[in-house]
Amino acid sequence: MDGEGSEKRMNVKVCFLCCQYTPIHPENSLSQAFVSEFEGMHHKHPVQTINRSEVPKNYICITDKKREESLESLDPEWLNLLRAKK
Repeated sequence: MDGEGSEKRMNVKVCFLCCQYTPIHPENSLSQAFVSEFEGMHHKHPVQTINRSEVPKNYICITDKKREESLESLDPEWLNLLRAKK
């Protein structure tokens, strides 16, 4: 199975208010915890599970590796609240 094909079938959690998404890897418990954290950070936002291929190109992917880099583009007040939760 090639990487591109598997990415197209992958589901993601997407926040339509913040224009961000995170991949869902059902077999990976660390990923499941990260998805739960993503949902918590976007509490009361329009969060939905969709196919990766449906995510608009301008949305930011929030992953373990690039999380801090991607968060730098967010509102500073909201970013401070996120960091306070750690």
